[in-house]
Amino acid sequence: MPRPRLLRVEEDRWELMFVLHHVCADGWSLSLLLAEIAALYTAAAAGVPHGLPAPAMQAPGYARWQREHHEPGDEAERAAFCARYLDGVPSAVPVPTDRPRPQKLSGHGDTVRGVASGDVRAAVEKLAADLRTTPFAVAAAALGVFLTRLSGEEDTLLSVPYANREGTASESLVAMTSTAVMVRVRLDSANLEETCAELAVRTGAGALGAMAHVLPTARIMQAMRDAGAVSVPDRVPHVLAFQNSVDTDIEIPGLRVEVTDLAPPLSRSELCFGLAPRRDAAKGYRTFLEFSTDLWDHTTAHDLLASYTDLLAEFCARPDRPVRALLAERPSLSLPNTGKADAV
Repeated sequence: MPRPRLLRVEEDRWELMFVLHHVCADGWSLSLLLAEIAALYTAAAAGVPHGLPAPAMQAPGYARWQREHHEPGDEAERAAFCARYLDGVPSAVPVPTDRPRPQKLSGHGDTVRGVASGDVRAAVEKLAADLRTTPFAVAAAALGVFLTRLSGEEDTLLSVPYANREGTASESLVAMTSTAVMVRVRLDSANLEETCAELAVRTGAGALGAMAHVLPTARIMQAMRDAGAVSVPDRVPHVLAFQNSVDTDIEIPGLRVEVTDLAPPLSRSELCFGLAPRRDAAKGYRTFLEFSTDLWDHTTAHDLLASYTDLLAEFCARPDRPVRALLAERPSLSLPNTGKADAV
């Protein structure tokens, strides 16, 4: 259950601390809760009923809907698709680090934050519209190029949070429906003559297929083993969180409101790159990078986030350029553990 606490820190300044476990709410739910808080406060201040409708669905109803809409043969078909889609994916992508990789990561981490300008966002959205794909597909393709430039590995796998909400009934549901899908960005010799635009379209098509065949990650890995895959990753260390369903820009009449996400000191993956569109498109994206402090320093994480944002802008600026031209440009990042950080 949510745990709110209201603190008065100055005569006319208050802080509402809201602790929410991820098991009971996802990013979509956070947007709903913030909007409801704003509506309730506004109505109470005006002395009028809030007028909020009852949610069309609760968590038990969502669980029943999932059971009813998944045929017994669905899982086998989904598993077979995932095994084909991920066949040949490498078991590891060796992104250079500040420190030698321990045998087992501790889970300790941190989060750095930044901004991608309104111009970058406009370029991403224009390219997506021109290609009849999504801004997510553009961001994922660019991240695949970025990871390949760092690691030299031409085939990268991204874990992507997926809202997993179908139909209008689940739109007002506060619950944890989000799941992870795996999106592949392949840049091997057969694809290097592709343009950035073609890579974005292909990446988007693969992502749509993965989202149409959602399964738990462990089940997908088992399907790959059952299909005789030579290499099966134990986990997916790199995440792209494109948070277009998360809106924290709330407005309350008579108040200046700022919403701050207090990230815990942990990392659920090695690197999680995040883009969150602002309500005002001119303000661009909020960006963040959650990273393992076993592997990277705070300064390096800032550099990684800034470098990815720069590459995203570059990717969109000349979408007709071959992908190999972007890969030929060496990253300027310097990582002490590997010397000068051009692992490509």
